[in-house]
Amino acid sequence: MRLEYLLCNLSVPSGGEPVCSLSVKKDGVEAGAMQSEGQSTDSPTNSLREPRTDGWGSQPGEAEGPGEGPGEGEGAGPEGYFSQNCDFASFSSFSLDTPSLPRRQPPQEDTASLVSTGTLVPEAIYLPPPGHRLVTHTEWDSLNTQVVELEGELSRLREERTELESELDTQTTETHKHVSVLQSQVQTSEALLQELQKSFNQSQNAIHSRLAELSLSQRRVCNELSRLKGEEIEETFGAGDANTHLGPTLQGAHSEERLRIEIVNLKEQLETRVEESEVLQVQLSSLKTEMERVQCQKETLQLELQNGRTELQGLSVALSHLQGDSKTLSHDKASLQQRCLELRSQIISMRSQVDTSQMVQRDFVQLSQSLQVKLELIRQAETLDQVRDILEEGLPEEGAPPTDAT
Repeated sequence: MRLEYLLCNLSVPSGGEPVCSLSVKKDGVEAGAMQSEGQSTDSPTNSLREPRTDGWGSQPGEAEGPGEGPGEGEGAGPEGYFSQNCDFASFSSFSLDTPSLPRRQPPQEDTASLVSTGTLVPEAIYLPPPGHRLVTHTEWDSLNTQVVELEGELSRLREERTELESELDTQTTETHKHVSVLQSQVQTSEALLQELQKSFNQSQNAIHSRLAELSLSQRRVCNELSRLKGEEIEETFGAGDANTHLGPTLQGAHSEERLRIEIVNLKEQLETRVEESEVLQVQLSSLKTEMERVQCQKETLQLELQNGRTELQGLSVALSHLQGDSKTLSHDKASLQQRCLELRSQIISMRSQVDTSQMVQRDFVQLSQSLQVKLELIRQAETLDQVRDILEEGLPEEGAPPTDAT
């Protein structure tokens, strides 16, 4: 409004006659400067967004100085120069031709918001791609905490799995060692038992054969004794011929003596065989006891082996579950890492957009301040030459791109 008021005071009608004098223009500039000093605390954009409802040259007629006619002032220095060189079209296009303040009727929403507030609010700027969403700092921290917890749980499960595998390997090795030792002991015991059984069978067969021989010899001795007794009886009844019976009597005595010696030897051999049989029976009983003990140990070790196999199967099932959990946790970790990367990329994009918005806001504030300064300089200008110089100095600055934005 103040710029339009100044431009209106400096404008001339189409007939080439000035509407107001230089003194009135100076008074208008001074009044505009005093009015701007009272509103210097306002935002630099409030003066730019006032509606331009007043037309050019629509100021009231009492602004004309008294005693000045329509033909006065054409030959004066400043008024004549202004009326000849600064018309309405050139001055308006020269002063307001800036790329950052387009003149639109009616103004758009983004332009009106930009001019009214002087800021760019970075809300609803970033639209996430399909399948993604924006998260707050709290959710981001919670996701990071979940990732750390899942990594700790995964490391703990891996350590437990490693410990279980090492313990399983140790127990399996020890079990195999025990089983191999017991198998060797069982094989040795079986071989020894077979040898003892073979030797016992041989001894038993020898004893039976010897007993059969002894019984046969005993029967033969008994028969011989009975025959000798019969012969003695015959000798007692037949004492007629002593010489004829003397030889068989001596022969019977010798045979009896020989048979007695043989019976004693056979008895000694029989006792020796019996003692050997008793020793073999004692050894056999001890071997049977040892065999029973080895058999009990074998059954115990078989039970332990079966328990170890059952425990091994349980550990295998637990290991498979742990491997499944590990795969699930690895998949969750990979998905969470992918989610973290996506969130980081979104945060970087949002930060870049916020930085861009801040730079645009800063450039707009600087532009508004520079325009406010120029308006203040124009209000404080005392001559038209100063106004023209200010406007000419502002052209290259306004045409140049902002340094911060680039």
